[in-house]
Amino acid sequence: MTLNKSITPKIALVYDRVNTSYGGAEHVLKAIGEIFPEAPLFTSVHSKEIATWANKFKIYASFLQKIKFFRKRHQLLASLMPTAFESLKLDDYDIVISISSAEAKGVLTKPNQLHICYMLTPTRYIHSHRKKYLSSKKILRWPIVNQLANTMLNYLKWWDKAAVYRPDMIIPISNLIKNRIKEFYAIDSEAVIYPPANVAPRKATLKTAHPKKIDFPFYLSISRLVDYKRVDLSIKPALKLDKNLVVVGTGVQENELKEIAQNQWTEKLTGETIDALLKRAKKQKTKIIFTKDLSELDVNFLLTNCKAVIMPGEEDFGITGLEASIFGKPVIVFYISGVSELLENGIDSIFIKEETEAEVIRAINKLESTNFNTRLILSKAKYHSVEKFKKQFEKKVLDSWKHFNLNS
Repeated sequence: MTLNKSITPKIALVYDRVNTSYGGAEHVLKAIGEIFPEAPLFTSVHSKEIATWANKFKIYASFLQKIKFFRKRHQLLASLMPTAFESLKLDDYDIVISISSAEAKGVLTKPNQLHICYMLTPTRYIHSHRKKYLSSKKILRWPIVNQLANTMLNYLKWWDKAAVYRPDMIIPISNLIKNRIKEFYAIDSEAVIYPPANVAPRKATLKTAHPKKIDFPFYLSISRLVDYKRVDLSIKPALKLDKNLVVVGTGVQENELKEIAQNQWTEKLTGETIDALLKRAKKQKTKIIFTKDLSELDVNFLLTNCKAVIMPGEEDFGITGLEASIFGKPVIVFYISGVSELLENGIDSIFIKEETEAEVIRAINKLESTNFNTRLILSKAKYHSVEKFKKQFEKKVLDSWKHFNLNS
């Protein structure tokens, strides 16, 4: 569905920050950018060195970009983020699409502009996971620091609850998020549009990445190494059950996770191939293998050869859970996570009932005694393609624009 160029509305995209490695949220942003390739991307801060995935966007960053030190340390600027987004100049655009889990939804628009927010989640650290955030680091538990942090979070919560009414409509990524929006904002959002799995590109490279399989059974974690992803609940059960686990990703929790793995971990060396890494781990009898970020070909190889993907944390969605199905692999997933709405317990996944070590151990044992129908898992992947998402999202935006004009 595409409008004639002479009447095509000018569109701008707004994203919280462009200074992280490629993950699920960035995959969604990239897909929306492909729907509207002429749309510039507005954000708070931008790091070209880290966010190499964003090089196809024309990016406009806020005044915070002028302070180079903070481009990779946006957490230190949390109290300035509301002002940063309110300062962005969007007057030249007919439609503003914010893809947001934080402050991007709070941009200022005029009555003749349509603002659509594709909400990844109400801001976790001020709503659903505030207590976890305040207890996640020792320094945040110090009385004075804790008091200052709570003061800042109270301000951000106040601003957030006002800013959420600025979009003309909010589209949630899952029913989990739709329910959070209702709980924290008392807003009835639009119907869910689920994020896409990277079906076509992964299938295209499936047979070319690494044609040979390796005799090394392992479970797989693909995640940012941050607290709420609960990668620790993949590592601890793997060690207790004497299973191999490959951990793909980077993040602030990396050193802590290595400590949890004790002396049972190794990591990918510079220039080392992924199959050489696994052979070395097998020879050294190392259980936990850290790879940092990998190429798509290497991720495909791991997804092809793993026993299952483990996702023990509460995910706003969890695209990796869908991408596992492209390779016919089951997923161990927290039943609350958004992606579980598209999975079936015992068919393409094993649900865990709570974020505990015991539950993951139970799930691994259950998975190893279950005969999964690989063809059935593979057949479901096509229903979650990028192309399907793009058609659905574009139709929603352009239909909303038509309706907006009729009622203006």
